[in-house]
Amino acid sequence: MRHVIEAGTDASSLLLFDPGALPGDFERLFQSGSVEILERLDREGRACWITVDGDGGYSLHAYIDERVPRELERCAVEPETIEEFHVPTGRLVFAGSEYAFREDDDFLRNHPHMGGSFLVQPGVYRLRVFRTQYPKHLVEQLFRNQASSWEYCLWMSMILLIPLAVAAWIGLVVIFFTTVHVPFPSFLAPLLGLVFASPFLVRRLETYRSAKERFTSLEREHPALVAQLECVRPNH
Repeated sequence: MRHVIEAGTDASSLLLFDPGALPGDFERLFQSGSVEILERLDREGRACWITVDGDGGYSLHAYIDERVPRELERCAVEPETIEEFHVPTGRLVFAGSEYAFREDDDFLRNHPHMGGSFLVQPGVYRLRVFRTQYPKHLVEQLFRNQASSWEYCLWMSMILLIPLAVAAWIGLVVIFFTTVHVPFPSFLAPLLGLVFASPFLVRRLETYRSAKERFTSLEREHPALVAQLECVRPNH
């Protein structure tokens, strides 16, 4: 079975964990020394601490008792294996490390886009985790191959339209909120207004929304992180 989970971090690290595997005083320990407690939990197989290249959003594909697809295996970078990874409650949370918890998940519930969870059979697992490194512009090339010409043109138009919209906004500010003399303002202002609105108008088109769904789907099939969990000792 495969689970797809999205998470985010502002601390350049992520955590895969079962809250029930963390110590009872985790919240207190975490406040006094987050790095030390996360390193120890990772060594003990009670959490998997993953450092990443920077802040932002990351996707995880977790494969439970099944092989990772070959196309992802070929892109594996820096694999890590935890021979005994403890999942006592069967609820695995994937989130930015700063959102880790045992009892109090208020911080994560207030920022739900920064993590998620999925259910597995409680027990002890062999966990293998790796980051992925894809060929340059892979998703963009796949999108170009699958999208219609009109979808591709509208999607790529944002590369040009967004900078033009920013420039148009600056021009409108100059016309209406400064004393700088601008020739032909009655002609120029509506034109700049149209340029400024163009990205918003394009985003409302059904073809653009279709292109966005297609591109997002391709991104989801190419996760930043992959985890393989093999149950070695179920809880009875």
